[in-house]
Amino acid sequence: MNVKAALPLALALGTTAPPAAAQWTVRGSGVVSVMRHRVDAGYGVEPSGGVTLGGELVVGKGDRLALRLVTLSGSLDAAGPGAIDRAVADVGAEVEVVALPWLAAQAGVRRRTYSTVLARQRWTTLHVGAEARLPFTETGLSGIVRGAVLPGVWVNGLDQPDLAFSVASGMEYRRGRASVAVLYSVERYRFPAGAKPSRREQIAALALKAGWSVTR
Repeated sequence: MNVKAALPLALALGTTAPPAAAQWTVRGSGVVSVMRHRVDAGYGVEPSGGVTLGGELVVGKGDRLALRLVTLSGSLDAAGPGAIDRAVADVGAEVEVVALPWLAAQAGVRRRTYSTVLARQRWTTLHVGAEARLPFTETGLSGIVRGAVLPGVWVNGLDQPDLAFSVASGMEYRRGRASVAVLYSVERYRFPAGAKPSRREQIAALALKAGWSVTR
């Protein structure tokens, strides 16, 4: 190769910028949920419901990895015979790994407390699942489908359930740094019968989430 021709090429390669480091994205969201809680401990269904307020913080590294922190609290009022009012408080952490542009694996832990005039019940749950995001158009609107199994559930005063899972679906709209999402979720638990009657529990929630993100 001619030296005079090679010199400009070498200079160009030497001054080429290195690959950009993966960007950090931080998204904070406020969440308003309408929750419905149903318990059947063998003596009939005890329903309650109310509004909870919470927040979500997501810290992402590039497009592949994210850590999500969530919290909520509120009051659930008795909505039937035998039910009693209860306060609920929830905090959790979740790791998300993007496997495909439209599919992410998720794993996390949550701590939930129900408080009544009679007692305080503490829940600790581990979940493993996946979330699919299906873009409808090029305008930032996507469908969300999420599912998880809960291989570890610890509740004071109860044995571990023999069935525990959660599912959710909804839609999210993103434009620039802003995002708005509506999500309907259901959690179901079935505790085995032992010395006590079998117990079934369900939590359903319709959530509205509005967020803002910053990328650096």
